[in-house]
Amino acid sequence: MKPTTTSCGETCGIAQEPRENRSEPGGPCSVGPDHGVARTVRWSRGFGRAVAGAFLCLGAVVLTAAESTAHGPGTHAPKANAHKHQGSEPHGAETRGAEMHGVEIHGVEMHGVEAHGAEMLGSDMHGPSNDSLEPAQSYENELERVDEEIAFLTRISEEKPGTWKPLEGLAGLYQERARLTGSLDDLMRADQLVDEAFALAAPGAGPFLQRAALDFSLHRFDRVEDSLAKAEQKVILSPSERAAIRGLRADLMLQFGEPEASLRHLGRTPPVDRDVSWLTIAAEAEGDFVELSRLATFAWSVGQLEAAERFLVKAADGYHGPRAWPQAWIHLHRGLLDLDRGRWDEALSHYEDASAELSGWWLVDEHVAEIYRLQGRTAEAKAIYLDVVERTGHPEFLDALAELAADEGRTADFEMWASRADRLYENQLVSTPEAAWGHAFDHYFEVRRDHERALQLAKMDYRLRPNAETRERLTRARTAVSS
Repeated sequence: MKPTTTSCGETCGIAQEPRENRSEPGGPCSVGPDHGVARTVRWSRGFGRAVAGAFLCLGAVVLTAAESTAHGPGTHAPKANAHKHQGSEPHGAETRGAEMHGVEIHGVEMHGVEAHGAEMLGSDMHGPSNDSLEPAQSYENELERVDEEIAFLTRISEEKPGTWKPLEGLAGLYQERARLTGSLDDLMRADQLVDEAFALAAPGAGPFLQRAALDFSLHRFDRVEDSLAKAEQKVILSPSERAAIRGLRADLMLQFGEPEASLRHLGRTPPVDRDVSWLTIAAEAEGDFVELSRLATFAWSVGQLEAAERFLVKAADGYHGPRAWPQAWIHLHRGLLDLDRGRWDEALSHYEDASAELSGWWLVDEHVAEIYRLQGRTAEAKAIYLDVVERTGHPEFLDALAELAADEGRTADFEMWASRADRLYENQLVSTPEAAWGHAFDHYFEVRRDHERALQLAKMDYRLRPNAETRERLTRARTAVSS
């Protein structure tokens, strides 16, 4: 989520009044619909950061578990059927793509919990340790490792049918899988597993932290605090659980447009001096990958791009786990920072570094396509988008193909791609409305130019999470409708 500077010079960032007293923003702020390259950059930042920001939504605990344990390899999960989605509109594609990218997963807000770590499951539930494994170098290998852990814990849950802990662990793994695949099907499977775990748990017990993480991921923000409060009632909370609770509250405050409150939840004082204070905060968080990544998102949200990059560099130095995607995620976000600053070549270089860490990840590939489009390398961009649509079914990339067709005057192709996206967005708006509002806004505002429909979506999204991004969308929609 980025701060938005309007043409009248206002930087939307820290809200001053309590959110319960806020109303929708008033009159237009000189922000109208944009076109051409500016429109492309706005669209790409939205989906890109959302998807990419997903890690923070993933949360501290999933990463802690990935670093410290492995469940593995039991039987291999079937890769061609149960988990791997292919085809131009693969099975379940109509329900995919909801904020699966960033911390606002837009961020795959894939907050997870340490449910599949040793602390939550007990040493008898682990397969051989993978501490000595080198990170996977390809997306397929990374996904295969997660699927092996899912298969292992699935077997454990079947062997211990009256125990809810393995189900909590499985939910965490499906959240991690969703962060990799961008598949809402994976996220909804995690949601189902949490429900099953609560059905087995005693009254007052259950995976409350995992529930909070999933509600955040699905933008059910009004439910998150209740689950966090119940998670805090646990007799003994591990340090990682406490950190995850603080982190989720901090992320929630960012969604509500309260970055100072967000930083305080992380135990930090909002900086006054833009250089010295940020350096102090960075030094205090030295070596903590999750906190540094979260601080990078915070700094980014208040327009401190240089500080955000410093946090990301330090976060990369602080990660030494067996997963490959965290390092790829860092390079991807450094590229997005460069994109925000108009440094297209530098952004592309970071995306290439991300691909070197985890080759074949569709999330990196689509960002490369975005830069190619900005550079006028249209044929190369189109080829990548076609491949990513085939692999993921995300409507955001159908929109990209529609806009490429519109730029080239191919009206029939534009309508073909846009109509397919229409169907997917409408299905998402039914199945996971809160998570779909932001993406659907971009579709109806930028692609369909249906500004009345976009305004309806912007109003609902702003009421849900009154922050700089949703305020900017609402202002744009109001201006477009009134002009």
